[in-house]
Amino acid sequence: MKVFLLPRPIPIEPANDSSAALEGAKTTRRKARQPPCQDVTPIAQAFGYDSPSLTPARPRRPKERATPGVPGLKQVESLTNPRDWNWVFRYTNPETGKRASISYGTSVEVSFMEAVARAQRDRESVRRGRNPAAAKMTLNVFVETVVTPWAQENLRSWKDLVSRYVLYFAEPLGALQVGEISAFEVEQVLAELRKPGKSLRRKLLKTATINRGAMSMRTVFRLAKQHGLIDHNPLDGWQQLRENPPPPMALTVEEVHRLRIRLQSESERFRLLIELLLETALRIGEALNARFSDVDAKHRLLHLRETKGGGDEIVPLTSRALQITERLRELSHNDLLFPATRGDGPMSAPRKVLKRVFADVGIDPSACFHTLRKSTASIAASSGVDVVSISRLLRHRSIRTTERHYLATHHSSLHRAVNVVSDLIRSPEPKRPDQGARLSPSVPCIEITHERRLVAA
Repeated sequence: MKVFLLPRPIPIEPANDSSAALEGAKTTRRKARQPPCQDVTPIAQAFGYDSPSLTPARPRRPKERATPGVPGLKQVESLTNPRDWNWVFRYTNPETGKRASISYGTSVEVSFMEAVARAQRDRESVRRGRNPAAAKMTLNVFVETVVTPWAQENLRSWKDLVSRYVLYFAEPLGALQVGEISAFEVEQVLAELRKPGKSLRRKLLKTATINRGAMSMRTVFRLAKQHGLIDHNPLDGWQQLRENPPPPMALTVEEVHRLRIRLQSESERFRLLIELLLETALRIGEALNARFSDVDAKHRLLHLRETKGGGDEIVPLTSRALQITERLRELSHNDLLFPATRGDGPMSAPRKVLKRVFADVGIDPSACFHTLRKSTASIAASSGVDVVSISRLLRHRSIRTTERHYLATHHSSLHRAVNVVSDLIRSPEPKRPDQGARLSPSVPCIEITHERRLVAA
């Protein structure tokens, strides 16, 4: 007979919140306990495997070796392809004092000599107290972050500098690092600009346009040199291309008379603008930004605040120019001589209206607002005004600029010049003095008879 021992009955106690909470806490602690890890080393060894490691494996550090004769240049093993290695230059940042490194690329991409040259250049930068990693900035980033803010603060024509870079240099050079752009690469880009298809409006870019673009890039590299990104400006030794500007074009007095007759059918504000430009030889931008507060009617002067040269300049006003300013004061609603219809700024230059008026008068289609400025200078020169006074009127820094680009010589003036020479050549031969006649000296002299000559007293 088998006897089964029953478990001892557990007495049931009344429910108690504190005891239930205690029991729940014990249960939670029991659940939180993890079972001990079983040692599987004997099992792994029985099947011929190494004992597994439960700790995460550390990544293998690539091997590196120094390059003989080039301190800082390391050959680091490539983890993806053990046959290749990476060129790495290790140095201490002179600006922060911390360790830093620069990767030049793999041994397939960068040759030994190129890596050595880069390392020597970077070591020289460190020796001079500059961080060589800063020179890895691309040209596009440098122009956007450094050149453009500087140009906006220091140059009135900053838009021209930025637009020339975007049009001609951003695509071939923008992705390159500033410190790696050589003079040969820049000259190649300038040579490409001389080929057909680089201009949006003409078959070929003008020589002057290429020279202005090169000067803009010289400014960019000069800033890069000041910031320590390069040691030498690639365009310092570049010679400007020879420019052959066309002869200056100006209106004759007859064309000006026809123009004034044609202006009677245009708006009064446009007519006053053209007359003021002819009376004062102002640039179109200077006239549009001129203010009544800068007009000195007593001394008949106009004080220009915004000029091409960047400084304040004085322009003399004729009696007709003063009448024009008084009439413009009646038409204007603010301090500007030529305010815009909407807003507080100046009006835009009415170039389309000027082209239409010139076409009706029969003036060359290439004429523009600046032609009026050249016309004033040419008419003054043909009337006998000296070149120095004309240059001062135009506010040029060099008389050569006035002579070369502003004083137009019309065919009538050339005909007058050759007619004068012709009259002198064809005139009767002047009479020669007789042999017995003596010329009277202009200073007191003593006559020496035996030598038949005069000696000044």
